[in-house]
Amino acid sequence: MNAAAEQLFGLSGLDPAGVPIGRLLPGLSWDWADGTPRELDGRDAAGRAFAAEVALNRITEAAGPLYCLVVRDVSERRRAETAAAAERNFISAILDTTSAILLVIDREGRIVRFNRACEEVSGYAAEEIGGRPVWAFLDVPEEQDSIRRATAAARAGHCPPRGETWLRTKSGALRRIAWSNAILRDHRNQPAYLISFGIDLTEQRMLREQLLHSQKMEAMGRLAGGVAHDFNNLLTAISGFAELVVDTLAPEDPRRSDLAEIQKAAERAACLTRQLLAFSRKQVIQPQVLDLNNVVRGLELMLRRLLREDVQLILDLAPSCGAVRMDRGQLEQVVINLAINARDAMPRGGRLTVSSTTLIHPGRSHDLRTPLEPGTYTRLSISDTGHGIHAADLPHIFEPFFTTKQAGKGTGLGLSTVYGIVAQAGGGIGVESVEGAGATFHIYLPVAGAVPLPEAADQPAFREAAQGSETVLLVEDEAEVREVIRRVLARAGYHVVTAPGGEEAVARGAELGGRIHLLLTDIVMPGMFGPQLYQSLSRQCPGLRVLYISGHTHEESIRNLEIPADAAFLQKPFAPDLLVRRVREVLAGSQLSSR
Repeated sequence: MNAAAEQLFGLSGLDPAGVPIGRLLPGLSWDWADGTPRELDGRDAAGRAFAAEVALNRITEAAGPLYCLVVRDVSERRRAETAAAAERNFISAILDTTSAILLVIDREGRIVRFNRACEEVSGYAAEEIGGRPVWAFLDVPEEQDSIRRATAAARAGHCPPRGETWLRTKSGALRRIAWSNAILRDHRNQPAYLISFGIDLTEQRMLREQLLHSQKMEAMGRLAGGVAHDFNNLLTAISGFAELVVDTLAPEDPRRSDLAEIQKAAERAACLTRQLLAFSRKQVIQPQVLDLNNVVRGLELMLRRLLREDVQLILDLAPSCGAVRMDRGQLEQVVINLAINARDAMPRGGRLTVSSTTLIHPGRSHDLRTPLEPGTYTRLSISDTGHGIHAADLPHIFEPFFTTKQAGKGTGLGLSTVYGIVAQAGGGIGVESVEGAGATFHIYLPVAGAVPLPEAADQPAFREAAQGSETVLLVEDEAEVREVIRRVLARAGYHVVTAPGGEEAVARGAELGGRIHLLLTDIVMPGMFGPQLYQSLSRQCPGLRVLYISGHTHEESIRNLEIPADAAFLQKPFAPDLLVRRVREVLAGSQLSSR
């Protein structure tokens, strides 16, 4: 033992002979006699521990084997290494805590460091990321060239500080990432690594697109409501004058058929207006007992126009299908939305089948997405022969804004709207799909106990009962609509006084000395709205009744114009018979058919 060893082990001035080496270097093995440096914990004579590096060699002598042991105190080095490891762990903990993606990329474009956020966003395990070229990790073929150029620029010391790329996750989904980049240089000030921090913008972009879409829908809804209001005024005049002319013609007059075609066209236009309002979510909700087959047949012509020539439409409607209670416009919207989805799923053509049946449903089935009470249901099924729905997408298809269509080709609201309408009607919806073989949507609607009313029932007895002789003050700013209503009511026996606006109506009321039985007024007019006019006239005419008419919906009028929810209301366009009936009901104090 030399002097340095005596000092290291605290044996200076002492005789080291006989001191067991195992007490100074616990864990030392004679099998280490190959000269390889190894670390272990040592102790000096006073029991002080220190980190030791040992190298043991065997020396063969004639008297027997001897061992040469070289010992170094590496405590400082171990403390430095421990501190460095602690620093690395501290930095790693910070980097793994952040939600931002971290990539450290070497001069060859390989990923040499990453954090937990990178694993979570990409879906790859650590061993699947390290060492991969960054362009292979991002896995977006159309962006690989630009990424290679960016890493080459970083190798030369030039790198764009910010940028955006797509990242394809392990599941195949695309995420939009915004990157902030910096170059890390070595001791010679040469570019060594590219440090990139990424923020996942996917949800943010989706929310922004949803907001823009909602704003667009709101604007389109306002536009649709305004168009529908003006359109309904025109339809009221067209259908009203046509019926007035029909009533003047003899039954055998050939002109009756021409006028009937005009009336049918007006009815179809009114249907289009309802669908426009349904699109803007402002339609009047009028649940009624409907023959589902008749509703589907009524849509056949429109469906054929919506479908392309290479898509065959088949109606397979059970003749004894049970009636349902539902708003007609909403039921039509359900059929149209599902038909459009089916059409888009068949870009190369195919077959769209609309079928109906009545069945007893147990309340549970593999395809059902909404709970149902066991009972009797009418089932409407819409099937296509398209590409089907991916199994991973099936759980999400009814979520608002979820779409599998390309950007700009789908709103993600069609199926969620269908879901909401069906649920509101007390029904359920289910879907069956096989990839590559099409999809079938099943709509289950409770069978209504009542019998559906005829869609165009002629009620001459009721028309006669609706006759009257009271004084009606008619206030309508559209001259054509005012004239057709005046003539219809006059034909029914009423004394009709007209005014184009609120101020004129107040003057007419004063002239009549309060002898007005009914105020029949449009709601939205220049100068004075209908509700304000009624308040003014009711002071002159105690007991005055009011019937509001408007091209706007009842719900809009209640919400925006402070009309009482139970106020008598008739939405344009309306048939002359319905107008006469409603006037009679209001004068008689009946509110049974307020809409």
